[in-house]
Amino acid sequence: MTISSNSVGLSGISVELGDRKRAVESIEGVADAFRNRKLPMNATLLSYGSFHESTEAPEEPISRAIAQTLARTGTRPADVERFVLATADAEFLADRDLLPRLLARHGFDAALPMSITSQECTGLLAAIDVARRYVRDGDTSRVIVVSQDRAKDDAQRIQAFGVVSDAAVAALVSNAEAADFRIDAYAHRADLRGMRGGDDFASRKALLTAVTAEVLAQRALPVAAIAKVFSTNFFKPLAAFNAATLGLAEHQLFAELTPEIGHCLSADPVLNLAEFVRRDTQGKRGDRYLLQAYAPGFLAAMLLERLTAPTVAEEKSAELMEQSW
Repeated sequence: MTISSNSVGLSGISVELGDRKRAVESIEGVADAFRNRKLPMNATLLSYGSFHESTEAPEEPISRAIAQTLARTGTRPADVERFVLATADAEFLADRDLLPRLLARHGFDAALPMSITSQECTGLLAAIDVARRYVRDGDTSRVIVVSQDRAKDDAQRIQAFGVVSDAAVAALVSNAEAADFRIDAYAHRADLRGMRGGDDFASRKALLTAVTAEVLAQRALPVAAIAKVFSTNFFKPLAAFNAATLGLAEHQLFAELTPEIGHCLSADPVLNLAEFVRRDTQGKRGDRYLLQAYAPGFLAAMLLERLTAPTVAEEKSAELMEQSW
Protein backbone atom coordinates (compact mmCIF):
# COMPACT_ATOMS: atom_id res chain seq x y z
CA MET A 1 0.00 0.00 0.00
CA THR A 2 1.31 3.49 -0.86
CA ILE A 3 1.79 5.66 2.19
CA SER A 4 0.99 9.36 2.52
CA SER A 5 3.68 11.95 1.88
CA ASN A 6 4.13 12.71 5.58
CA SER A 7 4.52 9.05 6.59
CA VAL A 8 7.54 6.77 6.48
CA GLY A 9 7.30 3.11 5.54
CA LEU A 10 9.31 -0.03 6.22
CA SER A 11 9.40 -2.63 3.45
CA GLY A 12 11.18 -5.58 1.91
CA ILE A 13 12.55 -7.12 5.12
CA SER A 14 15.05 -9.81 4.14
CA VAL A 15 16.76 -12.22 6.53
CA GLU A 16 19.92 -14.28 6.03
CA LEU A 17 20.56 -16.69 8.89
CA GLY A 18 23.96 -18.28 9.36
CA ASP A 19 24.46 -20.99 6.74
CA ARG A 20 25.19 -23.79 9.21
CA LYS A 21 22.39 -24.89 11.56
CA ARG A 22 23.63 -26.64 14.71
CA ALA A 23 22.22 -28.10 17.92
CA VAL A 24 23.11 -26.18 21.06
CA GLU A 25 24.50 -29.42 22.52
CA SER A 26 27.09 -29.50 19.69
CA ILE A 27 29.01 -26.65 21.29
CA GLU A 28 32.22 -27.90 22.85
CA GLY A 29 32.07 -27.59 26.65
CA VAL A 30 28.38 -26.67 26.56
CA ALA A 31 27.63 -28.16 29.99
CA ASP A 32 30.37 -26.08 31.59
CA ALA A 33 29.12 -23.00 29.76
CA PHE A 34 25.63 -23.40 31.25
CA ARG A 35 27.10 -24.14 34.68
CA ASN A 36 29.33 -21.06 34.57
CA ARG A 37 26.29 -18.94 33.76
CA LYS A 38 24.41 -20.52 36.68
CA LEU A 39 21.81 -21.87 34.25
CA PRO A 40 20.19 -25.30 34.13
CA MET A 41 21.00 -27.17 30.94
CA ASN A 42 17.32 -27.79 30.27
CA ALA A 43 16.02 -27.16 26.76
CA THR A 44 12.36 -27.29 27.80
CA LEU A 45 12.73 -24.91 30.73
CA LEU A 46 14.86 -22.36 28.87
CA SER A 47 13.36 -22.91 25.39
CA TYR A 48 16.46 -23.52 23.33
CA GLY A 49 17.31 -26.06 20.66
CA SER A 50 19.48 -24.89 17.79
CA PHE A 51 21.34 -21.89 16.45
CA HIS A 52 22.77 -20.73 13.13
CA GLU A 53 26.49 -20.29 12.57
CA SER A 54 27.78 -18.26 9.63
CA THR A 55 30.86 -19.73 7.97
CA GLU A 56 31.04 -17.06 5.24
CA ALA A 57 32.69 -13.66 5.05
CA PRO A 58 30.17 -11.26 6.68
CA GLU A 59 29.56 -9.26 3.54
CA GLU A 60 28.18 -12.32 1.74
CA PRO A 61 24.95 -12.75 3.79
CA ILE A 62 24.65 -8.96 3.98
CA SER A 63 24.79 -8.72 0.19
CA ARG A 64 22.23 -11.47 -0.31
CA ALA A 65 19.84 -9.73 2.08
CA ILE A 66 20.32 -6.40 0.28
CA ALA A 67 19.69 -8.00 -3.11
CA GLN A 68 16.46 -9.58 -1.84
CA THR A 69 15.26 -6.26 -0.39
CA LEU A 70 15.91 -4.43 -3.66
CA ALA A 71 14.06 -7.13 -5.60
CA ARG A 72 11.09 -7.25 -3.22
CA THR A 73 10.61 -3.49 -3.20
CA GLY A 74 11.48 -2.83 -6.85
CA THR A 75 14.02 -0.23 -5.74
CA ARG A 76 16.64 0.90 -8.23
CA PRO A 77 20.13 1.03 -6.66
CA ALA A 78 20.74 4.47 -8.15
CA ASP A 79 17.75 5.80 -6.17
CA VAL A 80 19.15 4.74 -2.76
CA GLU A 81 20.32 7.92 -1.03
CA ARG A 82 21.61 6.60 2.30
CA PHE A 83 22.92 3.30 3.61
CA VAL A 84 22.88 2.56 7.36
CA LEU A 85 24.63 -0.48 8.80
CA ALA A 86 24.13 -1.61 12.40
CA THR A 87 26.43 -4.03 14.22
CA ALA A 88 27.33 -4.67 17.83
CA ASP A 89 30.88 -5.51 16.76
CA ALA A 90 32.97 -2.40 16.21
CA GLU A 91 35.86 -4.61 15.05
CA PHE A 92 33.76 -5.60 12.06
CA LEU A 93 34.12 -2.03 10.81
CA ALA A 94 37.91 -1.96 11.21
CA ASP A 95 38.03 -2.87 7.52
CA ARG A 96 37.67 0.67 6.18
CA ASP A 97 36.97 -0.62 2.68
CA LEU A 98 33.94 -2.68 3.77
CA LEU A 99 31.28 -0.02 3.28
CA PRO A 100 32.70 1.20 -0.05
CA ARG A 101 32.80 -2.43 -1.24
CA LEU A 102 29.16 -2.97 -0.29
CA LEU A 103 28.10 0.27 -1.97
CA ALA A 104 29.97 -0.59 -5.17
CA ARG A 105 28.74 -4.17 -5.19
CA HIS A 106 25.10 -3.08 -5.20
CA GLY A 107 25.39 0.03 -7.35
CA PHE A 108 24.67 2.47 -4.53
CA ASP A 109 26.74 5.16 -6.23
CA ALA A 110 24.84 8.06 -4.66
CA ALA A 111 24.28 6.59 -1.18
CA LEU A 112 25.84 8.20 1.88
CA PRO A 113 26.96 5.44 4.30
CA MET A 114 26.90 5.46 8.09
CA SER A 115 27.17 2.87 10.85
CA ILE A 116 25.70 2.35 14.33
CA THR A 117 27.90 0.28 16.63
CA SER A 118 27.50 1.37 20.24
CA GLN A 119 23.94 0.31 21.02
CA GLU A 120 24.43 -3.46 21.10
CA CYS A 121 21.24 -5.45 20.42
CA THR A 122 19.14 -2.30 20.00
CA GLY A 123 21.23 -1.24 16.99
CA LEU A 124 18.93 -2.36 14.17
CA LEU A 125 15.86 -0.58 15.54
CA ALA A 126 18.05 2.48 16.14
CA ALA A 127 19.25 2.31 12.54
CA ILE A 128 15.68 2.09 11.23
CA ASP A 129 14.76 5.14 13.30
CA VAL A 130 17.77 7.09 12.03
CA ALA A 131 16.65 6.28 8.49
CA ARG A 132 13.07 7.28 9.34
CA ARG A 133 14.26 10.66 10.61
CA TYR A 134 16.22 11.33 7.43
CA VAL A 135 13.16 10.52 5.33
CA ARG A 136 10.76 12.41 7.57
CA ASP A 137 12.91 15.56 7.47
CA GLY A 138 12.45 15.68 3.72
CA ASP A 139 15.94 15.49 2.26
CA THR A 140 15.91 11.73 1.66
CA SER A 141 13.39 9.33 0.11
CA ARG A 142 15.05 5.90 0.21
CA VAL A 143 17.39 4.40 2.81
CA ILE A 144 18.67 0.82 2.87
CA VAL A 145 19.16 -0.37 6.47
CA VAL A 146 21.28 -3.42 7.24
CA SER A 147 22.32 -5.30 10.37
CA GLN A 148 25.09 -7.87 10.75
CA ASP A 149 25.84 -9.67 13.99
CA ARG A 150 27.53 -12.94 14.83
CA ALA A 151 29.37 -14.62 17.68
CA LYS A 152 33.15 -14.55 17.34
CA ASP A 153 33.36 -18.23 18.34
CA ASP A 154 31.44 -21.00 20.07
CA ALA A 155 32.74 -19.92 23.47
CA GLN A 156 30.51 -16.83 23.19
CA ARG A 157 27.33 -18.67 22.21
CA ILE A 158 25.93 -19.44 25.68
CA GLN A 159 25.06 -16.21 27.48
CA ALA A 160 23.01 -15.55 30.60
CA PHE A 161 20.12 -14.32 28.45
CA GLY A 162 20.14 -16.73 25.48
CA VAL A 163 22.03 -18.68 22.83
CA VAL A 164 23.74 -16.37 20.33
CA SER A 165 23.03 -17.03 16.65
CA ASP A 166 24.32 -15.34 13.47
CA ALA A 167 22.16 -13.33 11.08
CA ALA A 168 22.05 -10.43 8.64
CA VAL A 169 18.93 -8.36 7.90
CA ALA A 170 18.16 -5.73 5.27
CA ALA A 171 15.12 -3.50 4.72
CA LEU A 172 14.03 -0.34 2.92
CA VAL A 173 12.90 2.77 4.78
CA SER A 174 11.10 5.11 2.38
CA ASN A 175 8.22 7.47 1.69
CA ALA A 176 8.47 6.97 -2.08
CA GLU A 177 7.51 3.31 -2.45
CA ALA A 178 4.56 1.13 -1.53
CA ALA A 179 5.17 0.02 2.05
CA ASP A 180 4.54 -3.09 4.11
CA PHE A 181 4.42 -1.15 7.40
CA ARG A 182 4.15 2.45 8.51
CA ILE A 183 6.58 3.46 11.25
CA ASP A 184 4.34 5.19 13.79
CA ALA A 185 6.53 5.79 16.84
CA TYR A 186 9.88 5.09 18.41
CA ALA A 187 11.40 5.30 21.89
CA HIS A 188 14.90 4.44 23.08
CA ARG A 189 16.47 4.87 26.50
CA ALA A 190 19.74 3.97 28.16
CA ASP A 191 20.80 3.14 31.70
CA LEU A 192 24.50 3.82 32.29
CA ARG A 193 24.64 1.52 35.28
CA GLY A 194 23.21 -1.27 33.15
CA MET A 195 25.71 -0.59 30.38
CA ARG A 196 28.45 -1.16 32.96
CA GLY A 197 26.98 -4.48 34.10
CA GLY A 198 25.10 -3.17 37.12
CA ASP A 199 21.51 -3.68 36.02
CA ASP A 200 19.09 -5.98 37.81
CA PHE A 201 15.45 -7.01 37.50
CA ALA A 202 14.26 -3.78 39.12
CA SER A 203 16.23 -1.52 36.76
CA ARG A 204 15.22 -3.58 33.73
CA LYS A 205 11.59 -3.38 34.76
CA ALA A 206 11.83 0.39 35.18
CA LEU A 207 13.43 0.77 31.74
CA LEU A 208 10.87 -1.53 30.09
CA THR A 209 7.94 0.26 31.68
CA ALA A 210 9.22 3.74 30.79
CA VAL A 211 10.11 2.99 27.17
CA THR A 212 6.86 1.14 26.47
CA ALA A 213 4.79 3.91 28.00
CA GLU A 214 6.68 6.48 25.93
CA VAL A 215 6.26 4.75 22.58
CA LEU A 216 2.56 3.96 23.11
CA ALA A 217 1.83 7.50 24.33
CA GLN A 218 3.02 8.89 20.98
CA ARG A 219 -0.10 7.31 19.44
CA ALA A 220 -2.29 7.29 22.57
CA LEU A 221 -2.57 3.50 22.50
CA PRO A 222 -3.01 1.04 25.37
CA VAL A 223 -1.01 -2.19 25.45
CA ALA A 224 -4.23 -4.07 24.67
CA ALA A 225 -4.35 -2.37 21.24
CA ILE A 226 -1.13 -4.12 20.16
CA ALA A 227 -1.87 -7.16 18.00
CA LYS A 228 1.61 -8.66 18.38
CA VAL A 229 4.85 -7.92 20.20
CA PHE A 230 8.09 -8.98 18.50
CA SER A 231 10.94 -8.96 20.95
CA THR A 232 14.42 -10.26 21.70
CA ASN A 233 14.79 -14.05 21.70
CA PHE A 234 15.71 -14.54 25.33
CA PHE A 235 15.60 -17.70 27.41
CA LYS A 236 11.97 -18.41 28.30
CA PRO A 237 12.00 -17.28 31.98
CA LEU A 238 13.43 -13.87 31.05
CA ALA A 239 11.01 -13.47 28.15
CA ALA A 240 8.13 -14.38 30.48
CA PHE A 241 9.30 -11.78 33.03
CA ASN A 242 9.33 -9.06 30.39
CA ALA A 243 5.90 -10.04 29.07
CA ALA A 244 4.44 -10.11 32.58
CA THR A 245 5.94 -6.69 33.34
CA LEU A 246 4.03 -5.24 30.39
CA GLY A 247 0.84 -7.12 31.23
CA LEU A 248 0.82 -8.84 27.84
CA ALA A 249 -1.76 -11.48 27.08
CA GLU A 250 -0.27 -14.79 25.95
CA HIS A 251 -1.52 -14.34 22.37
CA GLN A 252 0.21 -10.97 22.01
CA LEU A 253 3.80 -12.19 22.19
CA PHE A 254 5.35 -13.92 19.17
CA ALA A 255 8.22 -16.05 20.49
CA GLU A 256 7.98 -19.18 18.38
CA LEU A 257 11.40 -18.84 16.75
CA THR A 258 13.56 -18.85 19.88
CA PRO A 259 14.12 -22.64 20.09
CA GLU A 260 14.78 -22.83 16.36
CA ILE A 261 17.21 -19.95 15.79
CA GLY A 262 18.30 -18.61 19.17
CA HIS A 263 19.19 -14.98 19.85
CA CYS A 264 20.28 -13.15 16.67
CA LEU A 265 21.32 -10.04 18.60
CA SER A 266 19.88 -6.82 17.04
CA ALA A 267 18.00 -8.73 14.32
CA ASP A 268 15.52 -10.52 16.62
CA PRO A 269 12.47 -8.22 16.59
CA VAL A 270 12.66 -7.55 12.86
CA LEU A 271 13.22 -11.15 11.78
CA ASN A 272 10.46 -12.31 14.14
CA LEU A 273 8.12 -9.78 12.50
CA ALA A 274 9.15 -10.95 9.03
CA GLU A 275 8.57 -14.60 9.86
CA PHE A 276 5.19 -13.88 11.43
CA VAL A 277 4.05 -12.07 8.29
CA ARG A 278 5.36 -14.89 6.10
CA ARG A 279 3.47 -17.46 8.14
CA ASP A 280 0.49 -15.12 8.07
CA THR A 281 -1.39 -17.02 10.74
CA GLN A 282 -3.35 -14.12 12.19
CA GLY A 283 -2.21 -10.78 10.80
CA LYS A 284 -4.31 -8.32 8.83
CA ARG A 285 -4.12 -4.82 7.44
CA GLY A 286 -4.33 -2.17 10.16
CA ASP A 287 -2.80 -4.31 12.92
CA ARG A 288 -0.44 -2.49 15.29
CA TYR A 289 2.83 -4.23 16.08
CA LEU A 290 5.33 -3.40 18.81
CA LEU A 291 8.99 -4.24 18.23
CA GLN A 292 11.29 -4.39 21.27
CA ALA A 293 15.07 -4.73 21.41
CA TYR A 294 16.96 -5.24 24.66
CA ALA A 295 20.63 -4.99 25.60
CA PRO A 296 22.37 -4.47 28.95
CA GLY A 297 21.54 -0.84 29.73
CA PHE A 298 19.45 -0.27 26.60
CA LEU A 299 15.87 -0.71 25.46
CA ALA A 300 14.37 0.35 22.13
CA ALA A 301 10.73 0.09 21.06
CA MET A 302 9.14 0.78 17.69
CA LEU A 303 5.45 0.91 16.82
CA LEU A 304 4.36 -0.19 13.33
CA GLU A 305 1.05 -0.33 11.51
CA ARG A 306 0.62 -3.11 8.97
CA LEU A 307 -0.40 -1.80 5.57
CA THR A 308 -0.59 -5.06 3.60
CA ALA A 309 -3.10 -7.88 3.54
CA PRO A 310 -2.11 -11.54 3.12
CA THR A 311 -1.37 -12.51 -0.48
CA VAL A 312 -0.58 -15.65 -2.41
CA ALA A 313 2.90 -14.26 -3.01
CA GLU A 314 3.49 -14.09 0.73
CA GLU A 315 2.36 -17.69 1.11
CA LYS A 316 4.87 -18.81 -1.54
CA SER A 317 7.56 -16.78 0.20
CA ALA A 318 6.73 -18.56 3.43
CA GLU A 319 7.28 -21.94 1.81
CA LEU A 320 10.70 -20.86 0.58
CA MET A 321 11.68 -19.39 3.93
CA GLU A 322 10.75 -22.55 5.82
CA GLN A 323 13.51 -24.31 3.89
CA SER A 324 16.16 -21.91 5.25
CA TRP A 325 14.94 -22.14 8.86
